[in-house]
Amino acid sequence: MKRFFSVLILFAVAAVSHGQEIVQQDSTVVVVRNIFEDLSERGPAGNRVTISQPFSLEQMLARHREFSIHKKTPGFRVRIYFDNRQEARNRSSEVESRFTESYPGVPAYRTYAYPYFKVTVGDFRSRSAAMMFLKKIESDFPSAFIVRENINLHSF
Repeated sequence: MKRFFSVLILFAVAAVSHGQEIVQQDSTVVVVRNIFEDLSERGPAGNRVTISQPFSLEQMLARHREFSIHKKTPGFRVRIYFDNRQEARNRSSEVESRFTESYPGVPAYRTYAYPYFKVTVGDFRSRSAAMMFLKKIESDFPSAFIVRENINLHSF
């Protein structure tokens, strides 16, 4: 039972220090900060929190982050292009380039699933976050819409 609570605490700490949702707005990506580093910095009154933890815990958290980079989770993206016409391959590349120039820091994914070339953007954990981003880009991409896809955890 003690081991179960240790593992539970480890995942809770990992979630607090690593698993916050990233909000993408105004062409900027909010970077998740490490709670251990934040607490060790001096506060406005000069106060500081010192955390004593075993080195093995830091190693486990680092391994968790490393393995999470390549994992995916259900979420939402915004599809800004899909077509199956003859020129769709070149057009999808142009749309992706135009998007990455206009919205740096927001990931764009160009895929081909027979017979469609698709461009989807963003990694959103909630539909409301995807909707906020869709509203932001709808003047540039009026036919854009929200799709449910597996998103990358690299941002979390």
